Amino acid sequence: EKVKAFTFSNITFSWYDRFFNFCTLELDLDPVSIGALLSKLKAILRRAEDRHKDFNLPQDYKRFKVVKDGYGEAIYLSIDELTLIHQLEISDKTTDITRDLFLVGAFTGYRYGDFSSITAANIHDGMLIRTPQKTIKNTRAGRKVYTPLHPITQQILAKYNYALPKGISNQHSNEYIKEIAKLAGINTPTEKISCTRGQIVTEIVPKYEMVTTHTARRSFATNHYLATGDIYLTMQFTGHKSVATFLKYIKADNLSLMQSAIKSNPFFK
Repeated sequence: EKVKAFTFSNITFSWYDRFFNFCTLELDLDPVSIGALLSKLKAILRRAEDRHKDFNLPQDYKRFKVVKDGYGEAIYLSIDELTLIHQLEISDKTTDITRDLFLVGAFTGYRYGDFSSITAANIHDGMLIRTPQKTIKNTRAGRKVYTPLHPITQQILAKYNYALPKGISNQHSNEYIKEIAKLAGINTPTEKISCTRGQIVTEIVPKYEMVTTHTARRSFATNHYLATGDIYLTMQFTGHKSVATFLKYIKADNLSLMQSAIKSNPFFK
């Protein structure tokens, strides 16, 4: 089937809904990251109108919602919730592998593309040593990340003889991990933010509906920070270089964050 050409005239609310859903469901982007893309698009469209006064452009784009702060759709799983997933009896091979890879991510902080390719060559003296794929593509590439082996990570690696199997696609993994979380009883009512015709819509859904492969990385960052109260140590494990970027991964409530910070603050001793 021949693909129709995409022009400025296609940028309507209908396109906006499809774009937002694609970024959320297919790319696992949060509303803020989608907002950054839309902000750049709106700037391009405004410039096109300024330079060509007779440019016939749909005006829908001026009302596209650009979220600049807050991560309404991002969640994390607590250690207790991850333990429930770990203890779940699973007979289906694909589901079992998806569960195990997710847990490795939740206890290493690796991105999906990184933890799905761990081998024995990455393990030295009880440490996982990797150069994250995202930094390989960056001009400042080459920074290795050293992560101590969590007991659950070690158990899973041993299960596969230290050669983790290749996971299914990120999209299908998201479908599987939601079902896994549901089976584990992770159903706490949770706020979900979606976008319909340029409007941000909030609804309450069972927590398992919000779980994706990227939840593993967020869970590691949040749980490690809550356990240590140390932003910079946690950043060493996640590979973040920017505190501002790293803080987007911390999903605990303010009370939990403050209690964690006090642990490492001598002022309150």
